[in-house]
Amino acid sequence: MAALEDEFTFNFGGCSIIKGVEGDYLASDGQVDRDRINIIYTDTPYSFEENLPRLTSYAAEIREATGDALQEEESILVALYPVFHLG
Repeated sequence: MAALEDEFTFNFGGCSIIKGVEGDYLASDGQVDRDRINIIYTDTPYSFEENLPRLTSYAAEIREATGDALQEEESILVALYPVFHLG
């Protein structure tokens, strides 16, 4: 996680981290499993529409590198979507 924090801080000027978020998940055996996850968020100063191919490629690279580094994790989600800042 520290590597992602550094990556996002260097490339985008910072990031936000929420650690220990709890969630319930239905396992394949029908049992409810409780899991704790970490969420790391960053935004970019780049125009989403103008840079979508570059941002999509970057997200894919982050997903691949994260998956390689955290092989013991069941799943890793990398999401990319536009957010509009007001004011």
